[in-house]
Amino acid sequence: MMQEPPRKRQKISPIKSMIRDSYDNRKVECTEKSEIEESKEKKVEEEEEENDEQYFYSLHLNKNMILFSTNPSVPCNTHFDIEPHQNSKPNLFIVKKAETTYNAKEWLNYHLNKTNDIKNAAKLLKKSNLSLLIVTGAGMGCDSNLPDYRSAGGFWNDYKPFESNKKLSLYDMSKTDWFVNDPCQAWGFYAHRAKLYRSAVPHSGFNVLFNAIKDRDYMYMTSNIDGQAIKAGFTENKIYQTHGALHHLQCMDICADSIIEPFYDGYEKLKICQETLRMDNLNDIPKCNYCKALTRPNVSFFTDTNMTYDDERTVKQKNEFMKWLNPFKKGKQELLVIEIGCGKSIHSLRWECEYLKSLSNVTLIRINPTENITMKEISNDNKLQSELLNDRHITLKLPAKLALDSIQN
Repeated sequence: MMQEPPRKRQKISPIKSMIRDSYDNRKVECTEKSEIEESKEKKVEEEEEENDEQYFYSLHLNKNMILFSTNPSVPCNTHFDIEPHQNSKPNLFIVKKAETTYNAKEWLNYHLNKTNDIKNAAKLLKKSNLSLLIVTGAGMGCDSNLPDYRSAGGFWNDYKPFESNKKLSLYDMSKTDWFVNDPCQAWGFYAHRAKLYRSAVPHSGFNVLFNAIKDRDYMYMTSNIDGQAIKAGFTENKIYQTHGALHHLQCMDICADSIIEPFYDGYEKLKICQETLRMDNLNDIPKCNYCKALTRPNVSFFTDTNMTYDDERTVKQKNEFMKWLNPFKKGKQELLVIEIGCGKSIHSLRWECEYLKSLSNVTLIRINPTENITMKEISNDNKLQSELLNDRHITLKLPAKLALDSIQN
């Protein structure tokens, strides 16, 4: 029997701590039939048990704050308004969101003329002596015509290129198993996404943020794997990509000699069927330069553990980021946080900002068109009006581009 190559020692970040057994995934050359059958039976049993695994999610910035947990020994200890956990694994094409009555122009008029929200946000952003943390989620890319996850047309719901396959869900397409069980389909889908991201032009809101960081102390934290911030000109060593990056590849086996390699232009050379989003040829999938195993994007998928996700690049980014953030966490300096396009799921960076805004030295500007507040509620509630007007934090119920352009103008 061939021995597994030595693996890297991993320091998986505490955002997702999972307690599970991993099965032996060795390549078999000459083995007795009974051993193969036993191995298959063991694999099936462990896959059946996978649904009952115990795990918990904690904050990137404070590992002691548990957002969600199925592990009785590590209970949830936060009271954030998190969306229900997606145990149902929704199908991309049967989950349709109802048409919204949201009117961006109405909310822009409110923030411009009925409050000083836009004016106050502009003043804060112009204070170059005030350190700045930019935090972006999938909503930041929507104005660059990139799909988000939970909106109509997003990857969760009715993403057009996959309408012909009613069985696919984003949950299944965001599991490590997919790259093992159907690498041609997995690679085809992520190559398609990478090409979308490469062809997209960062919208003008990125320019507003880029102008705001000139001659300023800043960091950029994003859950987006699209590389749009780098494309917009932000320095890579000032960015913390919490979920990894689509334009970097890792060895599937995380062999000891493997390195995480940039793959910026490589996707363009891959041939995929535009109707099925499958790669034509398994041999075209990039291989590890050392052990020759298949590679995969260096992205943290839903079911990743320290045995499957090479977190070397992410941990390095996080260490630099936390070194920068620590003085603010200790209350020694003032910090402005601008959060853009983050939803309310467990994986959202919104909760990092909720934690930071609880610190007296931190001011938060939140830009999110899906905030759970209506114009009617504001009009009929004098107490709510007063709270919003006197809050040191600013919430703009606007899309990213419209909000940022309005702040600059």
